Amino acid sequence: LSRTESPMSVSDPLPVLPRWQSHKIVEGDKIVETIAILGPRITRWRLACGIVVDVSDALYARVPSDVEATAGYYVRYDDGYESWSPAKAFEEGYCFTSIEI
Repeated sequence: LSRTESPMSVSDPLPVLPRWQSHKIVEGDKIVETIAILGPRITRWRLACGIVVDVSDALYARVPSDVEATAGYYVRYDDGYESWSPAKAFEEGYCFTSIEI
């Protein structure tokens, strides 16, 4: 193939890859409100459970610029990594287990 040729045309079906299923447990909840505090620029998300979380610039950058944060979930992994997930992907990938107190 030349550098300008693609090994697959647009009409070719995608190759079948190995399939994976998630088995990890995460903490998170639906974002219901974005709270912007002026002065020292601070952003917070209010979650459906009532908790308010501080949002770092790095975390906020994970929300696509053409989407409202409230269209997704705040997610925190076991190692402390925080992320934003689109509602559809989160709801299809996870089921509620419990709230540990």
